[in-house]
Amino acid sequence: MDNAKIDPQPTVTSRHLEEAFRYLVHLDLLQEALTSVLEEEGEAVPGDFSATVSTFREAGVLTYNHGVVLSFSTGGEFQVTIVRSAR
Repeated sequence: MDNAKIDPQPTVTSRHLEEAFRYLVHLDLLQEALTSVLEEEGEAVPGDFSATVSTFREAGVLTYNHGVVLSFSTGGEFQVTIVRSAR
């Protein structure tokens, strides 16, 4: 039997959050949420509204931070930096 102790509270890292953003975009959840916000504010939502996500490393962003670049079919692009706050 393996005597390795299992941590009941896993450590979430910035890399985990990068992958979570990728997952949200892959499932169209981010687009759905943004569409809802735009509609609530009376903004027009383009019919072909979609997003792609890349990690800073994949996008060639020169930084030591982790994060993602969100690119939208409407031409907008945003960088989201993930920095762990002190605990």
